[in-house]
Amino acid sequence: MKCVRCRKDCRRRDVRDNRCPGCGQAFALANHTETPIRDYLLHLAIERVSSRGSVFFGRDNLYHEVRRRLGKRQSDPLSLALGFVGVVLIVVVVATRHIDWAILILPTAVGFVYARLRQRYFDGLSRPAFERALGLYLKAHGAPPKLLEPASAARQVAPFDPRAEQELAHYSFDRAVICDRSETVDLLIANQFHFENNCAVLGIDGYPPQGFALVRRMLRNNPRILVLVLHDATEDGCQLAQRLREDPDWFRDQGTVVDVGLRPAHAKYFPKLQEGAIGGRVEPGRAISPSEAEWLSKFALSLGVIPPEQIIKRLFRAIHSSEQAVAAGVAGAVGGDVGGDGGGVILFGTHADASDGGGDSFG
Repeated sequence: MKCVRCRKDCRRRDVRDNRCPGCGQAFALANHTETPIRDYLLHLAIERVSSRGSVFFGRDNLYHEVRRRLGKRQSDPLSLALGFVGVVLIVVVVATRHIDWAILILPTAVGFVYARLRQRYFDGLSRPAFERALGLYLKAHGAPPKLLEPASAARQVAPFDPRAEQELAHYSFDRAVICDRSETVDLLIANQFHFENNCAVLGIDGYPPQGFALVRRMLRNNPRILVLVLHDATEDGCQLAQRLREDPDWFRDQGTVVDVGLRPAHAKYFPKLQEGAIGGRVEPGRAISPSEAEWLSKFALSLGVIPPEQIIKRLFRAIHSSEQAVAAGVAGAVGGDVGGDGGGVILFGTHADASDGGGDSFG
């Protein structure tokens, strides 16, 4: 294991009283047996999701980054060595025509069983186990300055003066981002996405509560407003754009609504990061195709699987691509139905390039 403070690589037998032999500081997770998470792995995950301390991130982002890193560590030297011995024995048996099944089967079977148990150990990181490990880490090392806690956006929005509210109600926005979860709203607002892109950011459930009613009234003042819908790959998330188009309190007969969220078709870009569905059987219809309904009945995929910096850059690109399409007179291409294996314009499914942060595992 490696010390977060002095970067010394330590062997487990060299760690005395749970302290680093280099700097003498305590490890948080050296003896933690519930998960394979260790201090330095969490440190690297925090560096990744915060883009080395420059971007705010949530616990959901960190959870999925840890899962991604654990998945890369499944093939350890012991399981590889056992597999190699099994292959060598098979070659020897074929070459000599001397079959000793006990010698042949034993190392191969042991390697297979060990690899399967290790895979279950690494893949089975539950959210409660992660939170307990993170709690120990934060207690030992302190909270990262860019870690968001729940309802952070609500605390940032100051109350409106009643006189200013009456005046603001006559104005509007050219753009809006509507999210299915308050955590996504927090992420965008904390990283100043609303300010830098001159757009409103709201949650479908009335978040943030201060100013929500006023901002939604302001959005209704612009008949040409561009609305981007950002969501998880869940039943409610995949139906959100359709709901916004049909609801008179939102954008019925108004503007252009574009679905830029995650859908089941994106799961292939995030192997082993999907989670079990919370609800029951999902029926096709209302912007969900039969194949999507089948997937959503079993699984869900959180927007947290994408690093925050990539979410922000891809959303920025989605705004400008959609505006160009509307200006070119192809509004139907960006505002039409979104059902059907990720149909519509799902701009998160495209490949990142140098202009928005470089390629990664998504798209």
